[in-house]
Amino acid sequence: MLEKIFGKKSTGVVYIVCAAVLLISFGGAAVSYLLIDTYDLYTLIGQAVLTACSLALISAPVIIQKRFRLYIPPLIEISLCAFMLLFYGCSLVPQLAIAAEALPAVGGFVLAMAIFSVLYSLFDHRAVIQKKRTKVWPAALLSFVGSALLILIAAVLMYAVAAVRDESPEIAYYLTQASYFQGGSALFCLFAFFTVRSRSGQNFRIHSFRNAEEAKRSAEESRNRTQVAVIENITRDKTDYRKLFRSAKAKFFLARILWLAVYAGYLAYASYVFSKLGFWGYAILLALVSAFALMAAVYIYEYRLFRRGELNQRLRAMKIAKAASRIYAMVLIFFAMFYAGYREHELSTFLSVCMSLVNMGSLFYNLFGKKPRKYPSVHKKKSAEGDPLSAKREAERAEAEQGGGPAPAREA
Repeated sequence: MLEKIFGKKSTGVVYIVCAAVLLISFGGAAVSYLLIDTYDLYTLIGQAVLTACSLALISAPVIIQKRFRLYIPPLIEISLCAFMLLFYGCSLVPQLAIAAEALPAVGGFVLAMAIFSVLYSLFDHRAVIQKKRTKVWPAALLSFVGSALLILIAAVLMYAVAAVRDESPEIAYYLTQASYFQGGSALFCLFAFFTVRSRSGQNFRIHSFRNAEEAKRSAEESRNRTQVAVIENITRDKTDYRKLFRSAKAKFFLARILWLAVYAGYLAYASYVFSKLGFWGYAILLALVSAFALMAAVYIYEYRLFRRGELNQRLRAMKIAKAASRIYAMVLIFFAMFYAGYREHELSTFLSVCMSLVNMGSLFYNLFGKKPRKYPSVHKKKSAEGDPLSAKREAERAEAEQGGGPAPAREA
């Protein structure tokens, strides 16, 4: 099954190990925050964001290859996972502190590799269409410049975050780290330039295999066994992912309803904490409870319509109201989080952080996720169901279409 998803079983094993390490690392940070008190609130939030970004980064090549039928060299995926394993390994295992000094250079090397693969593939595709020889130096130069810009932006953002937490961060430290990253980037650009010039450069070439037979034939001609194996494994996958997705979506909707019990528990605990604030505490609790009630109504109603395979304008209006209430609830949860941190309530702060992350993820999905194009009107559906003559016409028309005969004429 792994080779059908990742193209190669070895790539899937590396990905699973890397993802497990990321999640275990965040779980350890959460436990340390609650029990050992070695993490503060800001460090825990930063760890959560870093873990989410790392999972998205190592998952991007897998999703792109599977969804868009683009062969991405396994070297890129394995390099991303190896860097993440080294990065988190150095933070978890003190004996790897020596390897931590080489992390910036390794990161710049991997970053430049990803950028070069995209640019070189575009240039090579254009050269094939124009029947010209592919020029390598523009891809190498642009990869160096692009990685330099990204590294500089990352250094500025990290310095800004440090300036918020510390009054006098040393900018020389961040510039030094950025120079190490850029050194690794420059090393890869030189390596890629001479490698592609001396060989075919297929190790960094991204290919489309929407036409599987033609792509497989081309890979066999270039003797790229890895590409042939990836194309065969992915194209042989006959799994009905739409059916699996619908089943998973139904379970997700049901889990959201069960999640309301957890949310209700959080509200009960928050009621105990905010009841000590007096009037403002009761005002915040009233807002949280109202947002929870609206969210519960949307979850139950959406699950009911999904089971019946229906959509309507009422659901759309409820989703808009839910998004507005979620934003309002997030503001209140952030207030609860910082208030609990100020009062040194570790458990309340941790629960508020978890609730904030869940709400932010759900809000992001509601705003930018895939949505139905049209929501039918509730009144039209009810009128159609309540009119027996209309139902009879629809049944006669469907029977005529199945029998191949003409559709019955409309009555005056």
